[in-house]
Amino acid sequence: MSDGVAKGDLNFKSGKALEEWLETQPREVSVIIAARAALRVLPFAARELPAQDVARFGALISALFRATALARVAAKYPTRANELAAAGAFAAAYAFAASTASTDRAAAAAAFAADAADADANAYNSAATSARAAATATPLGAAWAAFSSDAKFLSRGGVVEALADIPLWPRGTAPDVVDLWGQLKAALPPNEEWEIWTRWYDERLGGALSRGEAYELVFATVPEEIWNKGPAAANRWIKEHLPPPRVKPLDNIPSLFTFGWSASHKITVVAGPQNLPFLPFAVSEADHKQWLETSRVQVERLLADLNAKQLNVRPDYCEALERYKADLPTAPGQGNFVLADQEARFLRDLFAAEADFIPAPFALRLKGVLQQHIALRGFYPEVERLYSAIQKGHIEKPLPWDNVEAFGRAIRENTPDKFEPEVSKGLQEVERAPPVVELEPEDIRRDPNAILPPPDPLGPVKPENSRSYSVASVVNGIMKVVVRGKDVSQAFDGWEHLAHKLGEVAAPIIGWLRDNFPQI
Repeated sequence: MSDGVAKGDLNFKSGKALEEWLETQPREVSVIIAARAALRVLPFAARELPAQDVARFGALISALFRATALARVAAKYPTRANELAAAGAFAAAYAFAASTASTDRAAAAAAFAADAADADANAYNSAATSARAAATATPLGAAWAAFSSDAKFLSRGGVVEALADIPLWPRGTAPDVVDLWGQLKAALPPNEEWEIWTRWYDERLGGALSRGEAYELVFATVPEEIWNKGPAAANRWIKEHLPPPRVKPLDNIPSLFTFGWSASHKITVVAGPQNLPFLPFAVSEADHKQWLETSRVQVERLLADLNAKQLNVRPDYCEALERYKADLPTAPGQGNFVLADQEARFLRDLFAAEADFIPAPFALRLKGVLQQHIALRGFYPEVERLYSAIQKGHIEKPLPWDNVEAFGRAIRENTPDKFEPEVSKGLQEVERAPPVVELEPEDIRRDPNAILPPPDPLGPVKPENSRSYSVASVVNGIMKVVVRGKDVSQAFDGWEHLAHKLGEVAAPIIGWLRDNFPQI
């Protein structure tokens, strides 16, 4: 054996030393070493760009991605070896063709990686050859140091499955590799869905945990007839067949909306506890109808006087009353009492802040509106459930608003094809920042004769906590329907891809909800 291996330090300096060590290892070790060799050198294919037209460059990169993905899956999931054998042979031939059509060593490394995954090949020899190609392309012997680090990881008891998910470069990705990878991504042909592969490689580069066997297999099992149609067709097939992420929406979460399927098999807002009243007694239906009508008439008359300038108050009252009226249910299953309650809370807070100087006629009439609303709450217990959840939570970190924005954007991009407009509208409604009502110091010294708003039996909630919880609960509600989409017989084209995309951005939001409201 070579000195490096004989001494047991596993510091490889050549392909021969690595090959001798691989001869003593199980087959899957050779396959993962070959796969990681090809992955490390892949960005160096950017050097081929000046000698290639865009289409040929895309074909070259497609061959690299395919071969390395297949080798990675074959090593990580050895029980799949038999079903991947044909794909491995095809990918090897595909990559070898790309390597002979160019001078690129990345293609050669990928070809030998795919060859190592073929059950009929000499795996350890192919792995060593792949490593030589990678080491020749990378500067300063960085590749040999990385292979040595992989071997030491395994020698200390690490398993192949774990090695597949650790960063490619143990000392950090070198600046030249980062630069070449950036050049490669920028050179990929547009409108061919390459982001599915660039994201996959970014995760390999940084050592992201695997998304699971079902997810990984999609990259390695594209049908041969699809590959033969070119990179765009293959990339599109992958996106359409990726399984939804393993995101589990939470049960029993009070929310401002309930979601379900429309008659045209799109996700939409459906009737729920937000607008279906609780009617426990024989007379409850008549009482609910009468009280609801009383609230509506009170608000309409007050708005009419405000619009006629008969009452001189700030415009915020009129705007909040208009929204309250719009949200107030007109019949069971219509409107949204929980949204109306949020407007009533804002009106009460504003009233409390300005009780010393708003006109008494307006104060008396607004107080009546709020009292009537509190009485109506008895028919909608979802309001109490919602605010109880908000009050009991302990928010230790902010909601990931970047994910909320990305989630809303994905909904809008798929409206009205897969979502009814009400879904996006509802999400935007709860995202709207609540108006801030601040008490000035002198407002604390109350006029003993001032008309005050009725006390709220549910107690106070922090507006920002309410907003964050409301948004997260709506995202959770949408995802409860999304993850059931695969069970809908009329599932539309591209459903798996959409579910995966939404699940990715929703997972941190649902995690935030779970972590900050553990009692739910």
